[in-house]
Amino acid sequence: MEVWDKEKSQWIAKQDVGTTSYSEKEKGQASDSFKRACFNWGIGRELYTAPFIWINAEAVKIQKKDNKFVTSEKFSVEAISYNEQREIIELVIVNGRGCKVYEMRQSISAGQQSLSGQQNSMGQRSSAEQKSLAQRRSSAEQKNLAEQRSSMEQKNLTGQQSQTGQKASVRQEEKKGGITDMQRATLQKELERTGVSIETVLARYKIQEIGEMTADIYLKALNSLKKSKTKEAA
Repeated sequence: MEVWDKEKSQWIAKQDVGTTSYSEKEKGQASDSFKRACFNWGIGRELYTAPFIWINAEAVKIQKKDNKFVTSEKFSVEAISYNEQREIIELVIVNGRGCKVYEMRQSISAGQQSLSGQQNSMGQRSSAEQKSLAQRRSSAEQKNLAEQRSSMEQKNLTGQQSQTGQKASVRQEEKKGGITDMQRATLQKELERTGVSIETVLARYKIQEIGEMTADIYLKALNSLKKSKTKEAA
């Protein structure tokens, strides 16, 4: 991937390697290497902050084919916004008919997101459906608040611990390039909350096992999970 530098009057190149795909291996490898080279220029880095997207089955036409449930509907991004760090803070997805099927907005409380996603024309829903949705939203918000309080209390307790043995253990794990046991526990908690499998996370960041996860990948994965809804709300 080459970019023209006017000041230096020359092309500046950045490159990377790719991995073969399950179908059309050579094409998949070429596409992957091009994507990674673009990433080295900062192109598309914000996509790694995207949440795990869940769409309510009621908002999609689902059919059973060959013992599998599939849909032929097409979806597109209607709106997307970023903060100063180029992280995605707002995302609206619509189907082919222009109906909203997913919405994520940054709420007033830091780290929370609006639970108005997966609504399809609220004005067309009956009052009973709206009441049920409000109850689920309230329950999910309360659960998120409880989890945040628990996380803050855990961080405060960790900050008060000054035993030399614990600090040495953390430093030793950091030298190995992996994540700590506490980080693993936090990640597992978010996986259970959202219903996302660890295999999905590993595949997204192109690693084989959690032992290969670096601190940088851990933070990206955790931020994406925190922006995702709970599996009950989804």
